[in-house]
Amino acid sequence: MSSRACPREKIYFVVNEKHLFKKWPELVSEPRPFAPDECPERIISGRDCWIILTWARLCAVDCPFDPVLSCRSVDNAVCVFHWDDATPAQGVHRCFAVVAQADRPPPRVIRYDRYAERVDGGDGAAADDAALAPAGFDSTRTRTGRSP
Repeated sequence: MSSRACPREKIYFVVNEKHLFKKWPELVSEPRPFAPDECPERIISGRDCWIILTWARLCAVDCPFDPVLSCRSVDNAVCVFHWDDATPAQGVHRCFAVVAQADRPPPRVIRYDRYAERVDGGDGAAADDAALAPAGFDSTRTRTGRSP
């Protein structure tokens, strides 16, 4: 008996619905594979590259499973997510998740409470930390944005 006689397992490629509506509206109602070489300018973000492009390429070849584009995970199924979409709201905890890590550097974050401590602490570190402060940061304002 050939492997084609058995129904193929589905693997779901999960993309946030907002991203699909904004960037790929034609894939929302009828997700049909497309030729990535015909629209390289649309493949910009990690979701486009890792999830949508992979789904489209797998649809174009004879693979042992059925790739399906989806806005949510399917319980107890194999689901492929981009890091930004691998959330409980998308059902990542109810499936067998494969997650593509975001391919961008981690954001540079400064802890405001530590920055404020050093500014107010009088240890002379404020000048060193000024280079780390976000653009427009005003150390004279409180966390609520009001002046003391």
